[in-house]
Amino acid sequence: MPQRKKRHIISNAGRTETIYLGDKKSRPMVIYDKATQAKLPVGNNVTRIEYRSRGSHSPAGLLKMPCPFDKLTVSNAATLPLPPPARAMFAGYARANGISAALDAFPVEARKKFKAQISASRPSWWNPATIWATWPDVLRSTLPILFEPKLVLKPLFKSIDLGPDPELVDD
Repeated sequence: MPQRKKRHIISNAGRTETIYLGDKKSRPMVIYDKATQAKLPVGNNVTRIEYRSRGSHSPAGLLKMPCPFDKLTVSNAATLPLPPPARAMFAGYARANGISAALDAFPVEARKKFKAQISASRPSWWNPATIWATWPDVLRSTLPILFEPKLVLKPLFKSIDLGPDPELVDD
């Protein structure tokens, strides 16, 4: 996971629903259960990962934005070679504090091996570079008005000539 100073986790009955990585008021990365939010039938597993950029960006700036997900680790904790209680504790600690902090609990010689096992448990669909490569096309197709070269914005109001500026008179 990215090295961010703050983490905020929202859970319900022990089940993680939303994780904010970073300050909620700046540029947090948000990971949440989209199926629950969209009230999809049970069995639909949809996890959404968002990067919420703050500030104004030009269309060209949006297209050139670097991938915010390149340091995010996505893994399947169920495949880790730990007994179930230890696996759940490791996954919970990693969610709350980051994988690096969770790995610190292991002896130095075991960390590298365990880190490799975490990498091996990455889902096949998680490839930030490939996902991010689609960003310009997605942006252009969802917001074509921003990229229309001949777009002419008409003023909302007609200008009205009020004549020369009145002189200020001091009483």
